[in-house]
Amino acid sequence: ALKLDLDDEAIAKGLESVRWPGRMQTFYPDNGAQIIVDGAHNPHAAKALADSLAHLQHRDPRPLIIIAGLQQTKDASRFFAAFKGLKPEVICVPVPNAPHPMTSDAMQRVAQGVGLRANTATDIHTALNNAVRKEKEPRILVCGSLYLAGTILAQIGKF
Repeated sequence: ALKLDLDDEAIAKGLESVRWPGRMQTFYPDNGAQIIVDGAHNPHAAKALADSLAHLQHRDPRPLIIIAGLQQTKDASRFFAAFKGLKPEVICVPVPNAPHPMTSDAMQRVAQGVGLRANTATDIHTALNNAVRKEKEPRILVCGSLYLAGTILAQIGKF
């Protein structure tokens, strides 16, 4: 539509260097864990994220822990159901500064209702610390809200 004169090489170079914070953004803290931050917050995004994680788990299996925080306005049941095949443990946390946060207890009930092992933590920091204590070199996915993604990205150096 813009009628730009770009060849395939220029497009490939652009795609290789694109940076999209909060979308499969990966960190490797000193404790051996892998932390993936993704702002996925609806069932379709959760399905795409679960598919990407399935490929990653196939190539590099690790214990999978999902730290999730959702808003009340989201379809939590379908969101959590997208991850069922990965058999993760879920830690539900409140979402700071969200206009319509779902309680951690409500998220836990929904996650358990679709067959996931789920518990709660008082905040993202506690959830991350609990996750790295539970498993050796876990893959920790933080998702469910752009507000939560923003919070973790602002705090990532403090964990």
